[in-house]
Amino acid sequence: LRLANLASMQQQVSAKQAEYKAHLEQFAVCRPFVDDVIENLKPGECVLFRDFVNQYATDGVKIGNLQLVLLYRLDPGGPVRQMKISNFNRKPTTDWFFVRDVMDFHLKGKDKGGSGLFDMFSLINISGDHGSHFSDKQNIYFESTIFGLYGKIVLLLFLCSYHCYNRCDAAGVFSKKLSIKYARAKNVLVDSADYAMALME
Repeated sequence: LRLANLASMQQQVSAKQAEYKAHLEQFAVCRPFVDDVIENLKPGECVLFRDFVNQYATDGVKIGNLQLVLLYRLDPGGPVRQMKISNFNRKPTTDWFFVRDVMDFHLKGKDKGGSGLFDMFSLINISGDHGSHFSDKQNIYFESTIFGLYGKIVLLLFLCSYHCYNRCDAAGVFSKKLSIKYARAKNVLVDSADYAMALME
C-alpha cells in the first residue's frame, strides 16, 4: 500500500513538474512576442490589452470594469500612443456576455451607434488573460465573426498564466482612486453610470 501511495505521489509530482516546465517555455515566449508586435505597429494596426479590473461600490456590490488599453501609431515609426477605456458594469459576475457587448459597442462605427473606437484600424491584436470570460467557446465564436460583421482582422495573443504583464491593472486603478476621492467628499459612486461620469469629468 505504501509503495502504491509513493507511485501515485510520484505521478502527481511529475505532472506538476511538466506543467511548470511548460509554463517557463510559454513565459519566455509570450511577453517578447507581444513586445515585438507593439514595436512594429504600423498605422491602421493596434494592440488591445483587455482585463477585468473590478472593485466594490460603497454598498458592497461588485462593479465590474472591463478595462481596455489601446496602443497604436498615427505615423510610420512615430511614437506609440496609448488610450485607456473603462467599461463599467454593476453586476456580481463578469462573463463573456459582457465582453461581447463591450466589444460589439466599440467595434461598431459611430454611424452605426457604436463608439467608433476601432474605426481607424483594420488589424486588431488582442492580448491579455485567457480567463473563461475571454476563452469561452461562445466568445471565441463571436471573435471568429468579427471580420464578417465589422470588417476587422483580429489576432488573439493570449498571455500565459501568471504572466504579471498587463497594462490594464495600472489603468484600472484610476477609477478605484477616484471612487475613494468621491467618498471622502461624501459624494459616493454607486451605479455604473456614476463611475463612468466621474471618469469622464
